Amino acid sequence: MIPAIIPAAGLSTRMGGDVPKPLLPWGDRTVIEAVVTAALQAGATPKLSVVVTGHRHQEIEAVLKDHPVRCVFNPAYQQKELLSSLQIALQALPETCTGALLALADQPQVGPSVIAGILDTFLGTGQRHIVVPSYQMRRGHPIVLPRWLWQNVLKLPAGATLRTLIEEYTENIHYLVVDTPVVLQDLDTPQQYQKALAAQTKSNGALMSTQPTLTTERLVLRPFSILDGPQVQHLAGNPAVAATTQNIPHPYEDGMAESWISTHEDLFAGDQGIVFAVTLRDGGDLVGTISLLGLNRGDRFAELGYWIGLPYWNRGFATEAAQALIAYGFSGLNLNRIQARHMTRNMASGRVMEKTGMQCEGVLRQRIFKNGRFEDMRLFSILRSEYRG
Repeated sequence: MIPAIIPAAGLSTRMGGDVPKPLLPWGDRTVIEAVVTAALQAGATPKLSVVVTGHRHQEIEAVLKDHPVRCVFNPAYQQKELLSSLQIALQALPETCTGALLALADQPQVGPSVIAGILDTFLGTGQRHIVVPSYQMRRGHPIVLPRWLWQNVLKLPAGATLRTLIEEYTENIHYLVVDTPVVLQDLDTPQQYQKALAAQTKSNGALMSTQPTLTTERLVLRPFSILDGPQVQHLAGNPAVAATTQNIPHPYEDGMAESWISTHEDLFAGDQGIVFAVTLRDGGDLVGTISLLGLNRGDRFAELGYWIGLPYWNRGFATEAAQALIAYGFSGLNLNRIQARHMTRNMASGRVMEKTGMQCEGVLRQRIFKNGRFEDMRLFSILRSEYRG
């Protein structure tokens, strides 16, 4: 587990004005919400991730109340030290964590793809290195602090800096070269904020047209490629998968997978839904699919759907993928309600929904007609106010 630590306790003195940096507008949300959302979408552990508050803490905590992060108050926030916030956050994390992602609360420009690369590098190097992004030979943020370093951080006296400590372990630093300067940019002054906001607004359309990739402990949820067609046909063509899935025909003929995959880009671009390939983090094998469809921005609603190939049943992949997509639905798409349905004879799918925190609302009698007979379906849902990560 790699939770995020986001220090947001500062006074924002250089920014001036009445609104602290974390609460400044950033698109359709605040700066702190953008930072939290990017970290969680990239794979930082929800619910364990910590936002350290101080100045105007009640307002920041109110903004984050529906996000799967914990807020921890730093009573020494007026000392203007990042170190004290980091130490408080580390003390709040369980021993099961292998590292922590230190993300700055005034770097909303850093997107989930950059952060995912940092986390993947940490995992790929044995979870023992300090991972630091680098742009044109300059260090940036976020960084990953491995577990073994935490005690050294906690022992640092007031006035010391994390940078000085890290420089004592240069042989343990792994630099990840990135192709974007956003890892170097923060929002200290009104001028920096206005420049970054203008750049974000200008590129917002391009950013929103790119489907994100979601990472969990064992899975990567990514956009489909037309090259996935043969494996989709192989998995979906199994009669055991088709038998309890509403929209999969049997036999699953040549070209059906490619035709289905070709609809995904327009679906996402039209803000009607999002479809992910569920793949193994170790090896990249395609194991199934998961989606949010029927997206309604006005009602802030979408329906969750998924299937997993027979060779990968009974390994918890559907639950893990569903938990990740529900988190994205609430934090990334700003949904209020996510629902799902399953045939009443497919109780394994119902257990997946229960494990994600969904509640059964009832049975839709003879809701669909498949393979020559009517099928009852159970309806589940979860609301944003009920979601706990």
